[in-house]
Amino acid sequence: MIPCVIHYCWFGGSPLPASADRCLSSWRQFCPGYEIRRWDETSFPVDRCRFSLEAYAAGKWAFVSDYARLRIVFDHGGIYLDTDVELIAPLDRLLPHSAFFGFESRGAIATGLGFGATAGHPLVGSLLAHYESATFLLPDGRPDTTPCPERDGTVFAEHGFRLDGSRQERNGVVILPADYLCPKSYESGQLHVTPRTLAIHHYDASWHGAIEADDLARRRRYTARFGPWLGRRLYLAANAAAPLLAPIFRFVRSRS
Repeated sequence: MIPCVIHYCWFGGSPLPASADRCLSSWRQFCPGYEIRRWDETSFPVDRCRFSLEAYAAGKWAFVSDYARLRIVFDHGGIYLDTDVELIAPLDRLLPHSAFFGFESRGAIATGLGFGATAGHPLVGSLLAHYESATFLLPDGRPDTTPCPERDGTVFAEHGFRLDGSRQERNGVVILPADYLCPKSYESGQLHVTPRTLAIHHYDASWHGAIEADDLARRRRYTARFGPWLGRRLYLAANAAAPLLAPIFRFVRSRS
């Protein structure tokens, strides 16, 4: 049984936003009797591995959490939830599994949606080892901001799971389709709740700076106007063209 503990991370020292407080209230509502444990700089050693330490020094709190949540669940067992995850149903039905994870709307398995495991679970250990053998800073000093679903996909595939969005069970581990834990589209913001939905990952991305927030807003405008397939391709094409067009825009502004 997965222990009745919900873990969350909040690094950086800023106050929790009101949206996070609302999400935590939903945890108490639908998981009464669960212990809720906060992890931050005072309770988690960010120097536990090089990846975490470099991400913390760079002020990239989300990437510190990518590692920390795996280490916390591996060491203690329980459920991890991001602070922008709202529960709309109890999680008790997931506790008999040795571990559970969920697909996000983009077709990748994402630990930030919420996942749970018994302490010392070998799959969580494999995910953990991937981070503990990596560095956050690239050889040229730039941060490696590869999202965790992209990093973790190889490990899930090595354990025999298909990255196709379907419900799968192997050796006590269940992988849930997106409507269970992630009925909200990252790219469009549209919500598709079903009778199976347990939680909503709101993609608040409170760690985003102004540049990342603007990028997400542009991505969603393309998706809303042109649909998921065409909108994504137009957004990627516009991003690729931006460095080429920037000198032209600067020249036009200088002449005006």
